[in-house]
Amino acid sequence: MANINHSISKKTIYIVLGVFIFSILATVGGMRTYFYLTSTQYFGEIIEINNGNLLLKIDGDVKKILLVNKDTIIRKGRSTLKEELQVGSYIVVVGRVNQEGSVEARVIRVLDAPFLRK
Repeated sequence: MANINHSISKKTIYIVLGVFIFSILATVGGMRTYFYLTSTQYFGEIIEINNGNLLLKIDGDVKKILLVNKDTIIRKGRSTLKEELQVGSYIVVVGRVNQEGSVEARVIRVLDAPFLRK
């Protein structure tokens, strides 16, 4: 009878250990996904266009330089944007941050101006 209780306690320990390891892996995976998404997507207003590159105002006084190249996809809705980007446009940018801190834009999606709070 002592042998049965001993095997049950081992099984319980393995289950608890498995749940613990799973929760740690899920937490780490969730954190990596969160940091990946927040570090590669930006929303804001174009405040300057210089040689095809953009200066984006993100939150308050935070500004980000966006590097645009021939491979950058620019869309409005589901279609490719046919006209030039303009200062004052609101955009969402997906890209990678380079060593200088600028964002190398892969996709730019032009949005309608958001409603302003009064």
